[in-house]
Amino acid sequence: MPPLDPYLRLGRPCPDGSSAIDVVHDAPFDVSAAPPPGVIHACLPSCAADRPCGTGTACESVGGTRVCLPP
Repeated sequence: MPPLDPYLRLGRPCPDGSSAIDVVHDAPFDVSAAPPPGVIHACLPSCAADRPCGTGTACESVGGTRVCLPP
């Protein structure tokens, strides 16, 4: 996940097939424009029984929204 979401950072809605959620991270990123540890508002791929996640991710519920996250 990028440290700053390219859509939400510019005030644009998430692309089709994704959902805006809050993700908590506790480690600093290795880029200078990254936010400090804490909550990141980001667009992540949505998932459902008929829309499974891709390889390397799993469908998880975050705040009632199902999105693809690394296991």
